[in-house]
Amino acid sequence: MTQQRPVKVAIIGAGMSGLCMAVKLQDAGIDSYVIFEKADDVGGTWRDNTYPGLTCDVPSRYYSYSFRPNPNWSHWLPPGAEIQAYFQQVADERGIRPHIRFGTNVTAARYDDGKWQLSTSDAEETFDVLVTATGVLRVPRYPDIPGRDTFAGPAFHSSRWDHSVSFRAMRAGDGRQRRNSGF
Repeated sequence: MTQQRPVKVAIIGAGMSGLCMAVKLQDAGIDSYVIFEKADDVGGTWRDNTYPGLTCDVPSRYYSYSFRPNPNWSHWLPPGAEIQAYFQQVADERGIRPHIRFGTNVTAARYDDGKWQLSTSDAEETFDVLVTATGVLRVPRYPDIPGRDTFAGPAFHSSRWDHSVSFRAMRAGDGRQRRNSGF
């Protein structure tokens, strides 16, 4: 009998889906996986979106992993920071962080001769399996609005929230100061 080598799995993204995949691989006895995460922490959408009042639109009991229920959510619709902390706890509790290459952006993935060739800015590696868990709500998509490029007020995407900007004395949409704001 020949000895089989472990399957090498690449996961792109350390958000909710990437972490879930890592745990499911661990549960299946597969420890030869790498998560490529271009940011400096886990969490994806919940790491990148930090705007005031951010909450999930799914009830908290359903926004938990089946393998790691959270009976201590503070709200029916959990706040973003609490969800982010939950994902950080899961990554720590399950020992996933050593498998994550933070600050590593996958620049290309090519399937060639039965293997995946992944390129990053640092290297190229070969994997048996590729899982893309890149999410959809963390990458800014800007509307095509006439004048957006010449708008003089503060402008930023919800996933790139600028907490230094105060909105108390502004009018929404034009960035000008209110006259009699009442605030």
